[in-house]
Amino acid sequence: MKFKQATKKVDKNRKKVRIKEYDMDSSGRRSTLPISSTSAVALVLIVGFSFGFIIASYTGSSLTTVDMKSEPRPMEIELSNDDNLIQPEEGRSNTNSKGLDSNSIPLADKIPANSGNNVSNRTQSPEAKSTAHPTVEGLSRSQHPPPGSKESFKIENLRRKIPASEVGIAIRKDMKRYICNGYGPRLGNLMFLYATCYGTAYDFSMTLALNNGDYIYGPFEGIPKPKQPKSRYCRGGQRSFNEVKPRFYKRFNIQKTDKYVKLNGYLQSWKYFANSFDDLKQQFTWRKSIREAVVNIIQRLVKTSYPKDDFNSVTTVGIHIRRGDYVHEHRPMADKPYIESAKQYFLSRYPKVLFIVTTNPESEARTWCTTNVINGTGKTVFSGAKNDRYVDMALLSMTNHVIISTGTYGWWAGFLSNGTVIHYDWIPKNHYKFNREDYILPYWIGIKATKIDWSNSQFRTIKPL
Repeated sequence: MKFKQATKKVDKNRKKVRIKEYDMDSSGRRSTLPISSTSAVALVLIVGFSFGFIIASYTGSSLTTVDMKSEPRPMEIELSNDDNLIQPEEGRSNTNSKGLDSNSIPLADKIPANSGNNVSNRTQSPEAKSTAHPTVEGLSRSQHPPPGSKESFKIENLRRKIPASEVGIAIRKDMKRYICNGYGPRLGNLMFLYATCYGTAYDFSMTLALNNGDYIYGPFEGIPKPKQPKSRYCRGGQRSFNEVKPRFYKRFNIQKTDKYVKLNGYLQSWKYFANSFDDLKQQFTWRKSIREAVVNIIQRLVKTSYPKDDFNSVTTVGIHIRRGDYVHEHRPMADKPYIESAKQYFLSRYPKVLFIVTTNPESEARTWCTTNVINGTGKTVFSGAKNDRYVDMALLSMTNHVIISTGTYGWWAGFLSNGTVIHYDWIPKNHYKFNREDYILPYWIGIKATKIDWSNSQFRTIKPL
């Protein structure tokens, strides 16, 4: 058996402390190892440090020196940019044994405030909850992946839910660094600009500076009011960042030393706000007066079209047709075969369907819709003759499902929809200013189109569902 024993003596002549360490070997003899006072101090320090390390390891903490008086600094996160991260899902049915689409949410007599604001009811798995991801210090949400990463563009992250207490955090919390943008009146473009600025503010641990009178507050009741007007926040020179192309994602190289930032362009890519989907859906809650107007319209149209049927037995599908300036500017527009194909998708899945059409207020648009949509397959009606733009977009987002054509107005109706979204899939590969994967959401269902006349941007549907 082997053990150690220590004793000490004082050498009167050398005036040193001597520590004798005995090692009992198998023969029973002891060997003595003299140690000077300097070595003894070193030995004590080593033993003390080792003991402290063992205690820290046992308690799960790390041996890190922390200045408790210093202020926490925002974490600088390196973002990635990969334009080939998401492959769109093929068109497929989610029907169950009863013939109902798993994404469908029947329209009730009363629609709650958050109707049309959530993509899915899918809950987060226990494994996902236990996975620690780097987040922006001071603006962290529930287990979001690093902004700009491949994980942030995955469908499960886009459908991730956050508590109400975290909604609008990049407005409510003053991070001493600011996004200082202006916001125009056109609704679809306005919503993209706001969403990109908000998502960027969150991703880079900044505050989105707003004024109470900004256009974005017009139709929505879920956007927090700023604590101070924008002029109180944005006092210094702004550093501007320009988009590469209108519907193209490339991360902004914002540094933590940039205190005032302005983003320039249309900024129409969902990847700029991939970590803020549910936050924005809750912010874009329609005002009560708009929701009530939509409920009355839908109930009236269903009762008129199906007078003998129960309201909840009818599946409502909104259809958005973009005409107006697109006609004069020869921009891509959906054709009749696309609308007919999209209608058949729902008619083959539900026994009673009502299609509700919204379009531009010009007479040309209503005439085209009457000929090509109203008089087509299935029971189809206009939403109304004089609805304002807020009511029409809210209606599209609050029907059970939605068919969108082109333009950002329809895009946001699809974003806010709780049901299946069918889109006109016209953007080709290598388009000179649009990147399909950066603009189209990966869980939408597309109907392919091809360009047939390069002189006036006419497209033709080639792949019906």
